[in-house]
Amino acid sequence: MPLHSSIRKIYFGVADRRQMFRLFDRHAQRPNRFEGNSDHLYAGEYFEIGRVEHDYMLDVLSPLWMRGEMFAMREFLTETVTSVFYTLRIDGKVRYFHAYCDLTDTRSPVEMRDAIVERESWPVKAISHEERLEHIWSATHDEYRGYAGERWLPEHYGKRTVLFYGRRGGTKLKLLEALTEDEIQAKLPVHLRYLLERHAGQITSVGKVGTGNAADFVTVPYLNTNPAFKSSITTMIKGERKRRSREFSTHIRPTSCRSVVELVRGLL
Repeated sequence: MPLHSSIRKIYFGVADRRQMFRLFDRHAQRPNRFEGNSDHLYAGEYFEIGRVEHDYMLDVLSPLWMRGEMFAMREFLTETVTSVFYTLRIDGKVRYFHAYCDLTDTRSPVEMRDAIVERESWPVKAISHEERLEHIWSATHDEYRGYAGERWLPEHYGKRTVLFYGRRGGTKLKLLEALTEDEIQAKLPVHLRYLLERHAGQITSVGKVGTGNAADFVTVPYLNTNPAFKSSITTMIKGERKRRSREFSTHIRPTSCRSVVELVRGLL
């Protein structure tokens, strides 16, 4: 499997120093931590940091190497995986990132850089299902996450689990991969709950909401596969209706990516 396919964003937002050190080892609680090869757990992970955190890591140790907009840490996390820090200009803004690269592949730092630029240059604010789960895992404190042990079915042993609070009170452990859409929404921070969901590199569908006047139409995203998002759009429409004191009519209709950009900038 090519390296690029395993590259994944594990945290949304800019991590401060405390968060950065937590994210450096998200898998510290895994069973049999010091047994077997753990390169695959780390290689390909990346997240955004601030300039202060980037410069701090540059000063901690002399880098293994520096190449243009990136440098590698001299101290390896595993036998072949180490931290690579990037300074990248994306859409005219300088941003900073940390990533884990397997240096047995000499092109991995460059492939990681290209993948970060591609991902962070998406024309709309969107998040995939896998990224939602990774953010939940990254943002959950160690006391509330863990790994399936002997009480679970053998096929689930070692899979990630999170503590979930039920609506009727009480808590239960659930497999991270088995969270329902409603449970995922409940676990995500508010600013991530209603982002467009990206499937196989595309937004599934969009729609329009207007006042009946063609010149007064505004574009809104509408995902047929995401009931929670539909609900959020309905809430937005009701709020806009009250604000404008006009009647809204809705219908589903494909539209351009540029229109989606206008919506996301306007409503999210």
